[in-house]
Amino acid sequence: RVKSNKFKLAVPFLQAVRRKYYQFAFKKEIKKHSKTTIAVHIHLYYEELWEEIKSYLKNLEVYRYDIYITHTNSLSSNTIESIKSFNKNVKIEIVHLKNIGFDLAPFIYVLKTYSLFTYDVIFKIHTKRDVKPSNYYGIFMQGGEWRSLSYKSILGEKNVHLTINKIVDSNKNGMVAYKNFITDVDSTYNKEMTIKVMNRFGFNV
Repeated sequence: RVKSNKFKLAVPFLQAVRRKYYQFAFKKEIKKHSKTTIAVHIHLYYEELWEEIKSYLKNLEVYRYDIYITHTNSLSSNTIESIKSFNKNVKIEIVHLKNIGFDLAPFIYVLKTYSLFTYDVIFKIHTKRDVKPSNYYGIFMQGGEWRSLSYKSILGEKNVHLTINKIVDSNKNGMVAYKNFITDVDSTYNKEMTIKVMNRFGFNV
């Protein structure tokens, strides 16, 4: 138990060290994107994962960004306070929505309501609980590995800078994600649901 506690204390320190290292390594790119506008949409279905997500958001500290959080369950007062006090220099909107359309409907709602089209870069994040050991998208994963890969691939200490560069500096890159997680719509239901949600919010598909 003592070793476990020491490890938990060491993780934030190591993350902070890596964060500063890559901020130095990408200082030219950071300066170049000093006026790049960034929106972060978080669909916080499982509020207990806020603390984990928060550790990744810290990697954006050298950029200009706003946070839009949607949730379908009532958030605890502690979580709301933690969200509001996360970064006083960041605009944070918290929106409660009905539990429909998985994480897609909340994203489309925020996209339209807050005009996310005006931002240069949009990060879309949603919570994933731990999974049982199995093959997912061609990778054997268990526990929180699926979630970690999703977050680290775009918001990791190094990858956050690469993601912004790829989106802003190239007309060819419209989306960045872990390669195995970019897939075609895999069912008629998913396709129909996506079209229905987008039409509901005024997008003709």
